[in-house]
Amino acid sequence: MDFLQLQTDTIDLLGALTDIPDYSLTQVKHYINRGYFDFCSLTEIASQIFLFTTTANQFVYTKTQWTDIENAIKVFEARYEEDATESSLGTVLKPFPGGMGALPKNIETGTPKFYALGNWFTPGKKVFILWPVPSTTGKNIKINASTLPDTELVADNDTLIIPEQWHDAISYYAAWRMFSKYSHRNPSWRRKALENKNFYEQKVLEAKQLSFFDSHDDSMVVRDVYDVY
Repeated sequence: MDFLQLQTDTIDLLGALTDIPDYSLTQVKHYINRGYFDFCSLTEIASQIFLFTTTANQFVYTKTQWTDIENAIKVFEARYEEDATESSLGTVLKPFPGGMGALPKNIETGTPKFYALGNWFTPGKKVFILWPVPSTTGKNIKINASTLPDTELVADNDTLIIPEQWHDAISYYAAWRMFSKYSHRNPSWRRKALENKNFYEQKVLEAKQLSFFDSHDDSMVVRDVYDVY
C-alpha cells in the first residue's frame, strides 16, 4: 500500500466529513503522517540493520558515525565484528546497566563488550556508547534496532516501512483525529472519533503482542510523537 491508497482509505472512513467547508486533503495527509510515526514508536514493529565502524580510543558515537541514530528507538541486538567477513557473526554486546552515568571513572580500552543508546549530553540528540573503549579502528558494529521512518510520506507512491497488515491502523488514526477535530459540527462524529480511536488502539496492541522483540508490558497509552496539533 502506498500513500495514495492510505489517503483513499482514510477518506472512505470520513464519509460526509469531507463535505464540510473546513475539510482539506492537507489535513488528512498530516494526520496520516502523525499516525505513521506514532504507530512505529508505540509498537516498535519496524526494524532495521544499522552499521558503522569503530574508531580507536572513541567510545561515544553520534550521528557523524551512525547516520540514522536519531531514528533508532530501541536496540534489539548489537554485535562487534572482529572479522568483517561474511563467515563471522561477531560477538554479541550486552546492554550496559545504568547507561552513561554508570560507566567506570577510569578509562578501559580493549574489545567492546557493552553498549548503551540514549540522550546523555544534549536533549534530543542520541549517542551510542561502546565499553570498553575500542582499541582498534575499522571494526564493524552491527545493530538491529526498532526505528522511526526516515521521512514523512509526501509523494503519492511513497511506501511505508511497516508490514502491510498494519497499514489500516494509520487510516484509523487519521480518521480518529479528523473526527475529533470537527466533532463540534456533528455530535455523531464524537462517536466516530471514539470508534476509530478504539480500532487504532487495538491495532497497536496486536502489533505489540506479535512483535518478537517486544519487552514492554501489555499496558498501552496512546501518545503522539509530534508536539504540534
